[in-house]
Amino acid sequence: MTQHVPEDDTPMSSASHQQQPFLRAPRRRRGATESLLSVVLGLEMMLVFFVALVFYGLRKLEPLQALFGGILVVVLLVIATRMLRYTWGPWVGAALQLIFIACGFLEPIMFLIGVGFAAMYGYYFAKGRQLDRRNERFRARLESERADAETEGE
Repeated sequence: MTQHVPEDDTPMSSASHQQQPFLRAPRRRRGATESLLSVVLGLEMMLVFFVALVFYGLRKLEPLQALFGGILVVVLLVIATRMLRYTWGPWVGAALQLIFIACGFLEPIMFLIGVGFAAMYGYYFAKGRQLDRRNERFRARLESERADAETEGE
């Protein structure tokens, strides 16, 4: 095995051959709203699989329509899950709830399932926002107490 020699003909030091430890950036803090809504959207991704099978099995859709329609909805749900980090992201997920309700026109039980998932999405959205506000107040109070402790220690 040959050693790479730089253009100035000086051999590389053995330290340069050692790999530097892989440093990761700290993970982005996810709020409760993002976490809870991503659970609902993840459950809906699994639901799409079974709904596509039902639509195909009951001959409500042709095989390719059920397959590609299911794939399209899963892709939209994945994109919506990634957009939850933005302030407008939860509204994209809320709009996708209409797809499941609209599936009721092909199979009436989907009206009930779609409304159930939409209600769960709405509840998790409201509860997540409530938890995020509470956590923000807690962090602000903690920072205030730290600042007070530092000024007292000086």
